[in-house]
Amino acid sequence: MRITTSATSEHRKTNKRLRNKYMYIKKYVSNGRCSCCDGIYDPIDELQIHHIDGNFRNNSKSNLSVMCGVCHEYIHSIENRKIREEI
Repeated sequence: MRITTSATSEHRKTNKRLRNKYMYIKKYVSNGRCSCCDGIYDPIDELQIHHIDGNFRNNSKSNLSVMCGVCHEYIHSIENRKIREEI
């Protein structure tokens, strides 16, 4: 299956909009703070966006949480451990 130029261009525009939204949330909504450990991070590039429901396509503000890399990794390790225990 070949992706057309217009589809690729639209995909780039969507990714740019998401990156801009993430940067806005990290800078202005979180004020550079991790929502988990409350650490302050500058530059804000060290912060990551966590999708609360686990669905990376759900980018509504209510589903996004700003976390430092350590907390984000910890949250995912807990989620993965729960999944393995259920199996």
